[in-house]
Amino acid sequence: MLWVEGAAVSFGATRILREVTLSVPAGQRVALVGRNGAGKTTTLRAIMGLVGASARRFEFDGTDLKTVPAHRRTRLGIGYAPEERRLFGPFSVQENILLPAQVLRLPQAEIARRFERVLAVLPELRDLAARKAAGLSGGQGKMVALGRALMAGTKLLL
Repeated sequence: MLWVEGAAVSFGATRILREVTLSVPAGQRVALVGRNGAGKTTTLRAIMGLVGASARRFEFDGTDLKTVPAHRRTRLGIGYAPEERRLFGPFSVQENILLPAQVLRLPQAEIARRFERVLAVLPELRDLAARKAAGLSGGQGKMVALGRALMAGTKLLL
């Protein structure tokens, strides 16, 4: 489903990723493990198109990601829960979670179905749905970020 072959990322003269190769078969869980500064987050950001990367192959579900702009990758079914949550503080938990589906202009029935799936995976969010994101603890915020990623990530969750 996901193939990355020979990925490289540099920030200025500093090479961050060198020849990263990985594959994630459909239905599998894969852990990217390494010490701080090893390039785990940069690898995920490269897959999402958030940092400039070169690679011999960046492919997801038969689509060449090198031809897909970053803002279109969620339409392919890729969800991304960044380490730095990036929640909208004035929005409720539910509004934060629903945002990707609304941006994708999904039908209301599909949005409701996906939201129920998020609540099935993260039932703690049901009681927090009306709370403003600014009032959440760190752990609660991470759950909301994961729930938001699940709204778009129907095929792959990073």
